[in-house]
Order: sequence, then C-alpha cells, then structure tokens
Amino acid sequence: MSNVTQVANYTRKFNDIKSDRDMESVTLLMRTMAAPRLGSAIASNRQDRFFLGCTFGKLVSVAKGCVLRRLLDFLDMVLDKPVIIIGAGVAGLSLAQVLQHKGVPFKVFERDPGSDYRSQGRSMSLHFCLQALKQAIGADYYESMPRKSSVNTYRPTDYGFALIDGKTQRTMIRVDHDVMKAMDLEAYRINRVRFRKWLLEGINIEWAKRFSSFKVIDNGIQVKFTDGTIVDGSILVGADGVNSAVCQQLMGSDKFTSITKVNPLYTLIGMRWVDEDTRNQFAKLSPTQFYAYGRMDNGEMIGMFVSLNDVDPSRQDEYQMMWCISRYDERDLIPKPESDSERLDQAKAWASEAFEGLIRSLVCDTPPGTLVSRLKIREREPHAIMNSDTLGGRLTLIGDAAHPMTNFRGEGGNHAILDAILLANALSDAHKGKNSLAEAVRTYQEEMVPRGRSAVIESDNAVKLMHTSPNGMLEAMKALYVHPACKNQ
Repeated sequence: MSNVTQVANYTRKFNDIKSDRDMESVTLLMRTMAAPRLGSAIASNRQDRFFLGCTFGKLVSVAKGCVLRRLLDFLDMVLDKPVIIIGAGVAGLSLAQVLQHKGVPFKVFERDPGSDYRSQGRSMSLHFCLQALKQAIGADYYESMPRKSSVNTYRPTDYGFALIDGKTQRTMIRVDHDVMKAMDLEAYRINRVRFRKWLLEGINIEWAKRFSSFKVIDNGIQVKFTDGTIVDGSILVGADGVNSAVCQQLMGSDKFTSITKVNPLYTLIGMRWVDEDTRNQFAKLSPTQFYAYGRMDNGEMIGMFVSLNDVDPSRQDEYQMMWCISRYDERDLIPKPESDSERLDQAKAWASEAFEGLIRSLVCDTPPGTLVSRLKIREREPHAIMNSDTLGGRLTLIGDAAHPMTNFRGEGGNHAILDAILLANALSDAHKGKNSLAEAVRTYQEEMVPRGRSAVIESDNAVKLMHTSPNGMLEAMKALYVHPACKNQ
C-alpha cells in the first residue's frame, strides 16, 4: 500500500469513527496506524508548523502527522472523564442534579466535613429560574421541591412581597399569590437548609475535600486537594462561592482581590420565634416577606427586610421570623461592634428610632442572647478571562464564584441555578458528541457573562435606591409587577 493510500484511508477512518463517537476505535487507530516515525515530523508541540523545513520525501509522513494531530485534538475535546465540581452549595448541587438527570458523569467535592457542619444562610426567593429547573430535572422530582423546601411546608405555595412605609405602616405595593397567578408567574420562598437537603437527594458528595490547585493535563484537568488527593477530570467547575479558590487561581490572587468589591451597606441580621397571633399580623402585610423603609432623626433612610424563615408546630412559638436591618455607610462612619449583644443593642436602637408599630417591635422585642450577625456583601462582575472558552474548555465558574451580587433584587440564587442548568445542557451536548468541551464552555460563558455582569450592576444599584429613594423603590416595583391586580394604595 502506498503512503498516499495510507493517508487517504487514515483520514477516512478517522472521520468515520469521529462521527460515530467510537472511542475504542480512535485509540486502536492511533496505536496501529500512527507509526512511531511520525513523531519526528510532528514534534512534541502540536502546533501548525508541520511543514516547516520539510523535504518532498517527508511530505506524506507529515500529512499523516497532521491527521494524528486531528485525532489528538478530537481526544482533547471530548467529555470522557467526570465533571469535577468544587462546592456543594446551591450552584454545585443544582449542576450535579441536572448532570445526573442527563447521564453525564461528575464528582462533587466539598470542604465541609458534612451537610450539617455550618449554617446555609437565610431563606431565599426562587422565581425566574423555576421553569428552566423543571425542564432540566424532570417534573416528578421538581414537584417535590415546594413541599420539601418552602419556608412553610404546610402551605408551600404561599408567596408574597410588599413595600411598606415603616413609619406609617402603609402598604405601598403588595404582590401575593393571586397576583402571581394572574401574571402566570411561579415563585416560592425557600428555606435554604431544606432546599440543600432536597438538592442532596441521590447525590454522592466527597466531604472534607478542600481545593488546593488545578493544572491542565493532556486530555483533561487535574485537581489537587489539601489532603494530598489528586483527581483527574474532563472539566473543572468552580462552584465554591464568593471567595472561590478556583477563581483565585484562575485569575491570580491580586486580580481577584482588586475586582472583588465590598459593598458599603452595613446590615445586621437576627432571627426570632413568634406565636401564631404575631405571625398573623405580619401575614396581613405579606404572606412571606416584605421590605420596610424608615428614617432616622437626621433624615437618613434605613431599610428592614422581614421574612418568614421556618415553621415548627412542635414549638409554642412556632414561626421563625428573620429581620435584616441596614444602613448605607459609604463613608464608613457607623460603629461596627464585635459581639452579638452589642449588635442587638445597635439594631434595637435603629429600629426604635426609624420604625413604628409591629415592624419596630419585631426587632426591639428580640430576646437577649439572640445571635445577631453582620452581613458583609461582596460583589464581583464576571472577569474578562471568561469571555471565551476558558483554558480551552477545561474550567469554568458558576454562581457566586462567577458573579457574587447583593441580595437586594432577590436574584443571586436564581442566577446560580440558571448557570448550573445552562452549563449542564452544554456539557450534555458535549457528552453526546454534538459539540466539543471548548464549544460547550464558550456557549455557556457567552450567555452567562453578560447576564451575570448586568445582574451584579443592577443589584448594586438596587442597594442605593432602596436606601435613598422611596419613590424610586415604588417605581421599580411597579415596573416588575405591571398587572392590574397589584395593590397600589
């Protein structure tokens, strides 16, 4: 058989097995038809310099080398090893659930020693991600989410939001279940602890695995953990939150620090249990959550977000309410006490001055000894390094690792889940041979980066608006809920 015929057969067979996704044949073809003498022709760097300095006699060998390079590139682009997910929070577990539903192999690693090691944060609202989530994980599993995850599992469809004048107790706008239904919108107020348990169903987590570093290797990526464990995968997904160690290595610590901003909002958060009578009074304002604005004696606006967080019928005071009281501290003038008792005293002083009635009493009647934490909000727009197929499709970020934002539009969790769904869809296509890993990551990031950047900016603007302009807040709410059923009073 002539060299020219060998090259023709080699190319034809490559194209056939590439279209069939026959990986065993790819390997066999490389071992039997890629003669060792081609190594000198294609060298060790697989770049487009095959013909540099070649004589005519070497031309056929070089041509075969080009075909071999195509085979190697094909191996580079396939998803033949697990997706490595760093972080078992909302983003990472959502990705795992969708990948599992689509039959894509993955492994999840979490630094905590177990699921109950630390608090999973406050309750959150899910809304614009829900239809995509339902399609991604299947209707049967999705339908179990409200009754297993809502802040009130006894009335899981209860949902509402209101804007309240904290001085007069006047409701400026109210959106409840009836309004949402009339607008054909679905939303739930979710307890994060229960939601995480729901996302953990059927997912195997490797606990106590703290990420150390990554490096790109032939046909994959290698991840090292602080305990010395080394794992190879097709792609690494950083889902490790606002202080993402994966993101820090990707862009460098200095760059990471410079583009991660601390919002000047100073927020104190507390939770307390109330009885049914008190809960019913709050339910008249909104079934699940509301935002109230008040004014200090000097005219400064102050905000308070209130939400139902849990229901426990075994308790005498069976309803857990969460309050978040906040002031915009752009000049860093507000004292920052270190102890819970001092922070509670500070919150009570603000509430007593800026609010009246039921809203003031929620904070001022919070019992001594209550844990009161300070929320430090970090923001980061998706970096320019993610504008293409990061590291040739070997790494990407989702959720807070990619775009941490303020909570003042109630969108962070929704964007994290949407990230997970869109990435899983793209990776599933790569797994099926419809595109390469590089194409999958590029497709995901081309959508995520501008969406994430807009969300970070808009959420930052919302903080300023909600601490400076009641009328601006009202107009923003009207823009979101432009339906006659909205109660504008």
